[in-house]
Amino acid sequence: MFRTYILVAILAFAAAAALAQPADQWLREYGNEDHDEGWAVCSTADGCFVFAGTSLSPNRLFVQKVDEYGNEHWRRDAIASGDIRDIVETPDGNFVIVGAVGNNGLVAKLDAYGNLLWYQEIAPGPVVALEAVTILPGGGIVVTGRQDYEPVDLLIARFDAGGNNLWTYNYESLTLDAELAFDVGYTSAGAIVVFATLVADGIGPNRIHILLFTNSGTYIDGIYIVNVNQTALAGLVLDNDDVIIAGEREGQALAMRYGADGVQDWEILDPNAIAFLACHETSDGGFAFAGSAAPSGHVDFYAMKTDALGTVEWTANLDRPGDNYPKDMAIGADDAMYTIGFSDIALGNSDIELWAMGKEERYSEYTASLTVFNPTGTVPPEGAQLDYQLFLNNLTGAEQTVQLHREGFTPNQVLLSLAEFPVNLQPGINPGFGTQIVPGLLDPGPYTFIYRVTTTDTDSLLATASYAFRKLAPEDGLENGLQFK
Repeated sequence: MFRTYILVAILAFAAAAALAQPADQWLREYGNEDHDEGWAVCSTADGCFVFAGTSLSPNRLFVQKVDEYGNEHWRRDAIASGDIRDIVETPDGNFVIVGAVGNNGLVAKLDAYGNLLWYQEIAPGPVVALEAVTILPGGGIVVTGRQDYEPVDLLIARFDAGGNNLWTYNYESLTLDAELAFDVGYTSAGAIVVFATLVADGIGPNRIHILLFTNSGTYIDGIYIVNVNQTALAGLVLDNDDVIIAGEREGQALAMRYGADGVQDWEILDPNAIAFLACHETSDGGFAFAGSAAPSGHVDFYAMKTDALGTVEWTANLDRPGDNYPKDMAIGADDAMYTIGFSDIALGNSDIELWAMGKEERYSEYTASLTVFNPTGTVPPEGAQLDYQLFLNNLTGAEQTVQLHREGFTPNQVLLSLAEFPVNLQPGINPGFGTQIVPGLLDPGPYTFIYRVTTTDTDSLLATASYAFRKLAPEDGLENGLQFK
């Protein structure tokens, strides 16, 4: 018997309409001059976010890191024809990605800067595509997806931290129905939970299927959630082993909570959305859901926040021109929601889109740099200085920093933060001036002085910002060892 907390959607969303969604919202677009798609995103221990996806012109896989304000730290691209469907951070600060390359499943580990550590392909069947990954306590890597036999079968595999495939299990449906896995997690006892959908082969409805495996790959049990046609697209295992399921039912977004005993606690059927694609627990014990809606006849990003009992607190949609396809969502330390996806290629070159809710917008996109060579290895005279001048157009509320980077590392290594200094910037063209002591440069270099600007002014015309640097005169002593370019 289901518990009695099932919500009536009309009442739930009528109440939610009176509650305010987060006031701070912003959208950032990324990508090169081609068709770029963002498919997966995860939060990092240092408060940043890493998202991954594919570029189709030419075929590439990419991973990109941004800070909590959406400002880019780095991007890595690999020439390959395939997809990335999930990314997680490992306890050692690295990353694991899964997806497909050609007809094979892809599992790869990257270092903290997106550089490849190891790479594996899974090819037990004609076509294999991996959809989700989780990191077990102790560092084991579990992936799940599908392999295209007749019918399509669910696949689950485990790797150790070094990339060795410990086991692979193929779960075959007893009927001609296709078994599609979408997400994976683990219980407090270390058992593996796979969230899947049994897609009916013309007879009966699609059913949500939750499967339980031992960490050695032995199938334990599974439950079917039988209703009208419904699909699980994401899942979450809570600390008490309850599960949250996100998906869709008959064209409406679906969210459900089931107890560890397999009994339903509550469900939400959102008539304003098409499907929920991701879910996360928030610090107040509630839940955040990201998905898609069609508020004005086109597909768009959608978000929902509930409390622990499934009461809807607020909903929101992006509602921008063209079709916009959300794919995944991550939660920041302050419960800000970050949804990744991409825009409609029909409007031009498709862009990666990152929609943040609950986080103020700040920019640090524009960087002025000055490369400094020290070919003789000599030390500049005591008190040698670098004089710089910065011109900004219509930029307020700004903060500036200057850093010395050593080129040739991946990424460029920050050797010394020279200064952080306030400059009183007002609307209009208003230069900021500063002078800093240059440290002794014993290595031939090259080095780069990088001037970074951030601002809380969302109306800033950053695209018109211009920069000018001036070196000191020869009598200031810099000509002896430093060359400016």
